[in-house]
Amino acid sequence: MKPERFAQLLASYGGRLERWPAAEREAAKRFLAGDAEAARQQSVALEFDELLDAYVLAGPDADLIRRVNLGFRPRASHSLLREWWLGLALGSAAAAGAACGVLLPVALPQDDSSALNWADDQATAFGAYEWEEWQP
Repeated sequence: MKPERFAQLLASYGGRLERWPAAEREAAKRFLAGDAEAARQQSVALEFDELLDAYVLAGPDADLIRRVNLGFRPRASHSLLREWWLGLALGSAAAAGAACGVLLPVALPQDDSSALNWADDQATAFGAYEWEEWQP
């Protein structure tokens, strides 16, 4: 193990080798046995680990819990009815759109002469399109 890798693992996992990845532990033990500076760095990291392990995070006080609970507003009971009406409105709008799409082409008068001769006037941006050229 190189000193840079040892320092990286020490900073990431702390001084206790049992917290290190299993694949790195044996190499770290061998490195610690042969390097006094690495052993010193580990002892500093162990002291820091002890400080971190001793720290206790205090929970919220009763006044804070009371204020949060007072500020909490339960969901209104009519919200389910409001969501139902919203769904009905969206469904009605979709049904009306579908009906217009189906019924308007049938109800509107059409000029039959242009509808029957649509293929005669076929053209692209590059000129007239000849269907016979593409027949197999």
